[in-house]
Amino acid sequence: MSSNFALIALLIICNGMLQVKCYFRVNIETPLGFDWTNCGDKSVDPIVFNSMNAEPDPVNIPGNLSLSIDAIIKTTIAEPTSLQIIIKKKFLGTFFEVPCVDNIGSCNYSNPCDLLQNIKCPPEVEAQGWNCRCPLTQNEIKLEKLVIIIPTISLPSFIENGEYEIQATLNNGNERVFCYKIHCSLHSTGIIVH
Repeated sequence: MSSNFALIALLIICNGMLQVKCYFRVNIETPLGFDWTNCGDKSVDPIVFNSMNAEPDPVNIPGNLSLSIDAIIKTTIAEPTSLQIIIKKKFLGTFFEVPCVDNIGSCNYSNPCDLLQNIKCPPEVEAQGWNCRCPLTQNEIKLEKLVIIIPTISLPSFIENGEYEIQATLNNGNERVFCYKIHCSLHSTGIIVH
């Protein structure tokens, strides 16, 4: 149930990058592919992803994203207290943090449960017993090819193309709930930008 909150956190990460193609790198041998790493501690973090995959590759934005997730929520979390999203863009070989502007970019959210109020919960998630709202209850979540429609929005030109590192950290007070990193390259699909 509540690993869907992790799914929502991933969507919030991607929300700052809508209207672009995102090429996720796996390794040097495979130039394209969805890549994620746990930057927390699987042995103690309450939410752990066993697997996560996004298709198509590259992800077309705007377009449809097919997301598969296998995650475990080890313990019920009534209301996480903060979500930190750090987005870094590579420029001349160095990664620089993208500032938070209108809740897009590297932002801190003091009550992530409030963010869920604006999300229409997919039926596939509700079928797993979670309504996309807090609390995040102890559960194992397995979603296969959940289709998410990514809309068109305008983006500032400084974030529309490039290579990115994205990190999401969810906390409950001083306790880390999860920490995950994504590495991707973004390419404009001809959207309107300012």
